[in-house]
Amino acid sequence: MNSYVDGLKKLLREQDFDTLEEAQAFVDRYMAKVNDTPVDDFLGLTPSMMYRFLYFPFDSPDLVVFPETVNDSGSAPVARLFGLIAAAAGPNGLKSTAKGNLPRNFCRETAVEFFGPVEYAERTSFGGINREEDFEELNVVRHLAEITGLLRKYKGRFILTRKYKQLLSEKGEGAVYPFLLKGYVKEFNWGYMDGYPKLRILQSSFLFTLCAVKKFGDKPRSNEFYESLYLKAFPMVLEEVPKDFFMPPETLFRSCYSLRMLKRFMVFFGLAMAEEKKDNKFSRDFTISSTSLLSEAVRFKM
Repeated sequence: MNSYVDGLKKLLREQDFDTLEEAQAFVDRYMAKVNDTPVDDFLGLTPSMMYRFLYFPFDSPDLVVFPETVNDSGSAPVARLFGLIAAAAGPNGLKSTAKGNLPRNFCRETAVEFFGPVEYAERTSFGGINREEDFEELNVVRHLAEITGLLRKYKGRFILTRKYKQLLSEKGEGAVYPFLLKGYVKEFNWGYMDGYPKLRILQSSFLFTLCAVKKFGDKPRSNEFYESLYLKAFPMVLEEVPKDFFMPPETLFRSCYSLRMLKRFMVFFGLAMAEEKKDNKFSRDFTISSTSLLSEAVRFKM
């Protein structure tokens, strides 16, 4: 953007205006042209389009549409876990613990069904699931379901709300996933339990990464590839990283982006698949590729 400002200054020096109004009109025309010029670092989006991505992601139907129902969300981790909670709650509700959490036996049984016996054994080899917080994915979905008003606690039990039942009645089961998706983006705290700085711009710029994975996700690409795309578009994000943190700003940001944006959003919502490096289980490197659900749940119009 600095190059555009420098260009404007140069052009202004070359002009001869009779009035302030003429000068302002010239600047307005110049900026309108700039805002409608594609930017390579924005994946070819214009500044005007990026503005809509950041501030009006759900109200820009000329750029992107989020259908109210989807039919292919059953395999998405978030949908699977919500379905298990809803099934356990049923018509009579699911008894909560004294602290208001999901019961331990339900958490354990759900973890076995969700991960499968082999992965469950690996995940619990250094500590079992003794409370809801030990199963982070389930804990997130329970909070998300409450935040979005689909689940609530009543007289010591988790019950499905009227809003949930009305949603099913009016639009069917396919409406639950889009409802959770919008709630996760607009209302849920993406920094929940991850220990990183706030970096709020990550959450507000979710649509940029959706667009990037839609554009490049036809084949597996590294998490570093998407981290770098993001940093090209939003280099100022590094200014939000505290200088006294435990690692250099860019290293910390890349780690946070891969966790929050790629794994806990894209993969958790079934919009992308991640494949870990098999030769080194302690590596933070993995590849990302798009899924069919991405095309169904997020329809870009550009």
